[in-house]
Amino acid sequence: MCYSAAQQVDYNRIIPAASVANEDFAEKLVRLSWQNLPSNIATQSQIIIAENAVTMARWSWLDRLTFSSNLNEYTIGARDLPDGRTAFWPKYNFNISFSPGMILKVPMEIKTAKENLRLTQLATDEQKIQTRNLVLQRYQDYLMQKQVLEMEARMLESATTEFELKEERFKRGQLLLDEYNESARAYMSQQRQKLAAETNYIKAKLELESLIGVRLEDVK
Repeated sequence: MCYSAAQQVDYNRIIPAASVANEDFAEKLVRLSWQNLPSNIATQSQIIIAENAVTMARWSWLDRLTFSSNLNEYTIGARDLPDGRTAFWPKYNFNISFSPGMILKVPMEIKTAKENLRLTQLATDEQKIQTRNLVLQRYQDYLMQKQVLEMEARMLESATTEFELKEERFKRGQLLLDEYNESARAYMSQQRQKLAAETNYIKAKLELESLIGVRLEDVK
């Protein structure tokens, strides 16, 4: 029995880098969303916080080290006592303490911090996939609504021309009232369809722009 090797996902390539030459317009939109959308920025900040937590956990054993000094008017320039001892000696105190609990606790804290970092990285990778999927879907919807609007605009031009011709014939008495009214209704219906298509196009454009943080006209 043969098994195909599972394809590994390179999450670093889900969001295109800004330095990519001849970048596809859709890929630019994905990158802009990752850079500009507040929720995506917050996700990236969580990675930094988790990395800092790992660093702090690794150095937490330093909390067991203490240092103190006995500097005062007596110890500064103090003279030796008659028996050869120095007054208020020692001037500095250094102390380190370990406990069985600490020996177990510090490694666990490091392990926990690393696991939190891993979970944060996984959440970030999932956010990358969702961002790419959502942006590309919204972009395709925008393109579709734009095409629909262009089609409805051409159909309205044809309907307008036909209505104007029939209106002229009606004025000349060459067209019955019922035929004229039917043409007028068809013309107004096409106006409504064009208006609906324009509304859907604007909505699709605004939804896409809400993901990338800038106007589509400003994307270069």
